[in-house]
Amino acid sequence: MNLRIAIVFIFLPAIFLAIPAFAASTSLGDINPSLPLISNPSGNSILDTVGAIYQFALMIGGLLAFVAIVYNGVKYAMSGGNSSLQ
Repeated sequence: MNLRIAIVFIFLPAIFLAIPAFAASTSLGDINPSLPLISNPSGNSILDTVGAIYQFALMIGGLLAFVAIVYNGVKYAMSGGNSSLQ
């Protein structure tokens, strides 16, 4: 049982915190930006904008998953075996 709690409280949050970091380290450098009508008037590529939105969504998703896991883990730990509180 203690091993299960260690996995929930240590390893899973670490994985969910690492996912947005790996997503932020990727770049869109492999995509050819010289396609016609791909840049907007401000000079930023639409591909860069979509990539930034994607990275932001991954970070928010990772944060929400982490919060949900911690909240439910604490809720489970505080239930004290009472199945109606889990």
